[in-house]
Amino acid sequence: MRGNVVQNSFDWWQVDLGNIHSVYMIRILFRDYEESGDYVKRQRGRMAGFSLYLSNTSKIKDGLLCYKDGPGLPPLNFTTDCVGFGRFVTFYNERWLSKTYPDDYFSVLTELCEVNVQGCNASYKYGSECNLPCPKNCQDRHCYITNGTCLGCNSGWTGETCNKSCAPGSYGIECKHHCKGHCMNNVPCNHTTGKCDRECEYGWFGIYCNEVCPVGTYDVHCRKNCSGNCWNGSNCNVVTGKCDYGCRPGYLGEYCKEECSQGLFGNACNNNCSGQCLHVNNETCHHVDGVCLKGCNNGFHGKFCDRICPSGQFGFNCSKTCSRNCMDNCSHTEGSCTCAPGWMGSPNCTTKCASGMYGINCQFTCSGHCAHEKICSRFDGHCPMGCKSPYVGLTCDYTSNVLSISVSISSTGALACVVYLIVKRCIFNTNKKQSSTSTLKEESKVEQSGADTNKDRVSYQQLSEIENKNYEELKIEGNPYVELP
Repeated sequence: MRGNVVQNSFDWWQVDLGNIHSVYMIRILFRDYEESGDYVKRQRGRMAGFSLYLSNTSKIKDGLLCYKDGPGLPPLNFTTDCVGFGRFVTFYNERWLSKTYPDDYFSVLTELCEVNVQGCNASYKYGSECNLPCPKNCQDRHCYITNGTCLGCNSGWTGETCNKSCAPGSYGIECKHHCKGHCMNNVPCNHTTGKCDRECEYGWFGIYCNEVCPVGTYDVHCRKNCSGNCWNGSNCNVVTGKCDYGCRPGYLGEYCKEECSQGLFGNACNNNCSGQCLHVNNETCHHVDGVCLKGCNNGFHGKFCDRICPSGQFGFNCSKTCSRNCMDNCSHTEGSCTCAPGWMGSPNCTTKCASGMYGINCQFTCSGHCAHEKICSRFDGHCPMGCKSPYVGLTCDYTSNVLSISVSISSTGALACVVYLIVKRCIFNTNKKQSSTSTLKEESKVEQSGADTNKDRVSYQQLSEIENKNYEELKIEGNPYVELP
């Protein structure tokens, strides 16, 4: 039922007290027609259902609803308690056709003769004479004007007069929050702010000490850095900074800040560098993995300098090639070698034998008995145009008249021996000539190319072997009596 409500309507009235005050009571005097009871009832029906708000701003419903009338009719001289704090007092009433009201309600018509707001001018005072201070921990120092109890407590306090701190482990308004940090020595956080009054526990930081220290830091508030060299990437001890599980390869000490001494590397610095690392500014191999930092000594290669240069190479980083004039492979460090026949010079046999010298490292002297004053071959010492008389042999270092020294021997056995020697010498000379011819051809090839090859070297060696075999292996078969030419 709508009663006597015939249209939608609302009405309001507001007073600005100038400042926020502690309010205790509001008295309203409505207009009274002082006529018959019907007029009074109608006037009360117009006022019925009103609301009183106490707020700090002019927005009505942002404040405290300190009185709501109904369902009966209010007296025209109305008084109610309205305990709170505010600057604005608002009277508000409304009628809506969509709502149901009592039969004696009429459409809104506000006729206020007087509004009286009672309280204390100072919001932090209370009592009948407004001379008592509100408790210091009341929120905004506001308390009930009648008995001084707090309307609310400051952060960290509780109780009617806010004289009790929050229980340990809780903090904030109405002590609703729980400490979430790790204060040093497990001391509870501040009951007001929730922060740690002193310092965070080791391994924690932040204003509430609820953030874990980043990996690689330690000490109070994570203010120090770990060495970063703990075993297998583990973090250091958050209290001491020491590496509890040891050091990663290349480091020593409780904090793993000390690098291995020069010449050592690896886990616990137990490994020795290869010994072939190039020393530059006192550096050898890397203290972690043993890799040679500045390269290798001559004759070695690989990241650890633990491999000898491949055959035929020598020097720094094995970047040089052995001379082709070496008899065998050269030294892997400086390239020195035994020179092949016809060559000399340190370290790599690049100089031809001097005139009159021949053989390996040019260590032999030509006989000086070559025909036509020719110089012997620098490779095997043979005379290219034969020997001066009476010299014979590949190198012309034997004389033919040495064969007649036994002719005067008169015994048959001795004569047979002389004949044997003569036959052997003839055969030797014949072979020498054949070898000489072969050697001349070989020398011609070497001189044309300007350098010898490994194949050439083998030929020179064979020449020497042939000469030895002529002395050791030739036997006289058949008729031992051979006439010398």
